[in-house]
Amino acid sequence: KNYELLDVPGFDSPIKEHRDAGLQAIKTADAFLFLTNGQQPSLTQPQIRLLQEIQENHFEAMQRAFGIITKLDLCQTPVTYQDHYDKAFKELIEKKFKPEHIYVACPRLQILNKNTEEFRIINRKIHSFSDDLAQGFERSKEGLEKFIEYELPKTHLKQLTDLGQMRLVRHVLEGLDKIKEKQFLPQNLDISIDEYIKQQNIENWDQVYYKHIFQPTFSKVNHWHTTIITKERTKFIDDVKLKFHNSFVDLTKDFFKEIHQIEHLVLETHGYTKLQLNAHPIDNQIREKLSIELEKLVDKASDILAEHFYDRYICELENILNDVCPQLKDLYRTRLPLEKCKNETHALLLRVCRPVIMATLRYSHLDSAVKQDAINELIHIAPMVVFNIANASDKNSGCGILSTVISKSVESLSSTNDMATVLIKTLFKK
Repeated sequence: KNYELLDVPGFDSPIKEHRDAGLQAIKTADAFLFLTNGQQPSLTQPQIRLLQEIQENHFEAMQRAFGIITKLDLCQTPVTYQDHYDKAFKELIEKKFKPEHIYVACPRLQILNKNTEEFRIINRKIHSFSDDLAQGFERSKEGLEKFIEYELPKTHLKQLTDLGQMRLVRHVLEGLDKIKEKQFLPQNLDISIDEYIKQQNIENWDQVYYKHIFQPTFSKVNHWHTTIITKERTKFIDDVKLKFHNSFVDLTKDFFKEIHQIEHLVLETHGYTKLQLNAHPIDNQIREKLSIELEKLVDKASDILAEHFYDRYICELENILNDVCPQLKDLYRTRLPLEKCKNETHALLLRVCRPVIMATLRYSHLDSAVKQDAINELIHIAPMVVFNIANASDKNSGCGILSTVISKSVESLSSTNDMATVLIKTLFKK
């Protein structure tokens, strides 16, 4: 079902057209079966001439050759069978057949009725000779099918590769002829074309380097920098915000799920009485612990953002610059190591995040003075953040207590005239 079997005229035919048809079939076929008479182990002269011609003109065809030794079922004894088999096998090996492509078979057994006495006699006889002979017909079919499924695609690929190589060589030779006709090369060139081109490149290296290597790469770098940092600045900022936001949200999932039963902890504390219950010390300890944990999570999110900065922007610019000399691959190396990038990113983020933590989480409203100082510091450091907090609607109670405290802080700071205060007044102007 996977192949078609074509029977061609015998190679020992006295008619030349028959012999030519057989050779043409071998040239175009994906594989061919070469049948030899095991009763006459030595190949005939026509068979030898055929194989010699195949090896001389179509050597690769022997990779597709299958040798089938027949008529060994006519041997009278196992000793005679083994002697004829060894001679036939050795001769096929000498003619460049692959050992795994040589089979011994009894084809006539396949056309006999299994219920006849003749079939039983022949079957019993060949089983006494060898399992190879008894199973040879089926094994030859399996070998051919395996070759078609696994080896044939490789043969076709090699044929395509050879064809492409031949065409490429032809085009190169034609191109060289045209170069010679148009006198692109000097007459009586006494060195190879490769050496001539190399010599010309050395002589004109400064011009070649600037025009064909440096300038295109420099233009590419400028285009990348202008696009990312200037033209798509909003996209760049949004990308940074999204990366930090997603990282921070993912890291703080468990943190925000925690519930702290302060009243329960107060009741468990030794030394308190029902008349002296005060939740503030316990509350203060929990807030301190949570603030430290949250700042550590900010550090982790900062590391993720720094690595994103480094890979997406710094290394990308480095890769573009290294196109100037791709042979060296690392001609340009950034002087900003990843560790320093992390430190710089930490400093920028903690400059804002730490005051936010101090103003919102670290101190309760019972520590009004300290909390007020933290909010005032946050207003000066990140007025836009404070503005967003103040205008964020509280789900349960409108603007919330924090929003009210922020509004009072803004009013108390409005008496000063520094630049930060002017911005604060503009933001909170009603």
